[in-house]
Amino acid sequence: NARKNGSSTKPGERIPGHTLLPAVRLENIIQADGVTGNMALSKEGLFVLSIATEEFIKRLIQAAHREASAHRRNQINYPDMSATVQQYQEFMILAETIPPPVTLSDAFILRQDKERELLEDNPALAVPYSLLPSTQPSPDPEPSNSNAIPKPQKKSRASLANGKEKDKSNGTASTS
Repeated sequence: NARKNGSSTKPGERIPGHTLLPAVRLENIIQADGVTGNMALSKEGLFVLSIATEEFIKRLIQAAHREASAHRRNQINYPDMSATVQQYQEFMILAETIPPPVTLSDAFILRQDKERELLEDNPALAVPYSLLPSTQPSPDPEPSNSNAIPKPQKKSRASLANGKEKDKSNGTASTS
């Protein structure tokens, strides 16, 4: 809007009286979380929340950028975000959302520990032994007979053209 009027604003620069975050998105987030319950948020309240959210994101990115710069990088990676969350008091609210990175093997161990803890807390979650997949091979439904006559194989659809067999010598379909 401001660019049409001739004023120059940089991308990400807020125009006075407007926010960068769409109000509809914030309303959807608030309603999805059930934060306000049946209460409605006024336009002014939504505007202030939007400005505060923009400022929070801006500060988080600035702190993560400092972390990346300390490692001589221009790109912010997940470990930078995680270190920022662990290091700065104002972002510790995100500690569960952006936890420190772990190796895959450690993640499997953590998952097993969590599953074991859940089973100890609620034994009803345990799968009965009879429902576990068997490790023994299943018996063949038909015994193998070496004297059996092999069944003729069906022709693949690729070898058929309009239901007719292709003649490989000249590429035309035969009617035999």
